[in-house]
Amino acid sequence: MVQKSLLSSVRNSRAFPSADCGSDHQLVVANIKFKLKKSPPAKHNRKIDINKLTDPETQANNHETAEAKWKQLLKEEPSNANEEWNKVKSVIHETSADQLGYGTGQKPKKWISDDTCHLIDEKRKYKALCKVQPEAAKHHNFLCTAVKRVNVKARRNLANKR
Repeated sequence: MVQKSLLSSVRNSRAFPSADCGSDHQLVVANIKFKLKKSPPAKHNRKIDINKLTDPETQANNHETAEAKWKQLLKEEPSNANEEWNKVKSVIHETSADQLGYGTGQKPKKWISDDTCHLIDEKRKYKALCKVQPEAAKHHNFLCTAVKRVNVKARRNLANKR
């Protein structure tokens, strides 16, 4: 009834042969203690900010830098396909990371305004200060309610527009 690998986790078991369960089977009750493994932390892949490519100057600068690295890569003689692909991939990634940089993370929702984002950032700063300064805790609580109030208004406005 239990796999061999989980046999050590069964603490107590008991069969009830007289239990009326509508078949010729016997009811079995067991106490089991599991030790769950911690899941490894998720790896965050930083994404390159491709929105900067809309600017023609940035696009041209990125293109020139990539071309220069391509020329250096073409001077070397290819050894095998996998190494060549890794070199091409690194040229593209390094150039993009140097010229464009990485994105800031999640984009704000449509109904979150810039003022709300500013309030949220200020709230984060005061949350860090709460343990050190008691006045900061009061201001943090005020900012929490202010963010909630502004969010409710913004959601209502978005719902009314639809």
